[in-house]
Amino acid sequence: GAAGDLAERCVRLADNARDPALQMEARRNLGATMLWHGELATARRHLEQALALYGREKHGSHAFVFGQDPGVASLSYQAMTLWSLGEVDDALAASQEAVDLARSLAHPYSLVYALLFASVVRQLRREGETALEDADALIAASREYGFGLGLAWGPVMRGWALVETGRQEEGIAEMTAGLDITKATRSELLLPYYLHLLAMTYQKSGQLDEA
Repeated sequence: GAAGDLAERCVRLADNARDPALQMEARRNLGATMLWHGELATARRHLEQALALYGREKHGSHAFVFGQDPGVASLSYQAMTLWSLGEVDDALAASQEAVDLARSLAHPYSLVYALLFASVVRQLRREGETALEDADALIAASREYGFGLGLAWGPVMRGWALVETGRQEEGIAEMTAGLDITKATRSELLLPYYLHLLAMTYQKSGQLDEA
């Protein structure tokens, strides 16, 4: 696809320039793109290479240039890649490392980014209480700093966690509100996943027509 072609071109340009910082960013970008394309082994390899090149002190300024810390982003995508490969414990460790790194950097959007992926990993592990904690932190940071996507994503994950912990009516209401906000942003990347979560929660509550 076009995104993959552009990401591969970025890697070639970075390699030709022999610039480790650009190589790290290019491989992070290609790894994330390959994850969404389902090329898991390729995604893992490039994300591992990005993380091997990453240094917190050396690349801390990248968050202010590219909008997010490359270490946090690489770890978050690596968590999803590892989960998809069946390495569930390593996926959890990577997502937690991403959250810890983001908190140590005190870069708000990187923290929101890490918390979103962490809540997804917790959802996949059916850990409602911890997913609720991550979603609450995601919403709080998004509200404090005005991150619209976080205010869309957070309620969906929080709603699922509420349902999982027995608060079905409240949880479904929060999920549908979050989905409405997500649709309004026209951000469709996670929309199928969120609709799937809502369908499962309807099914769990016996509302089969809605599911």
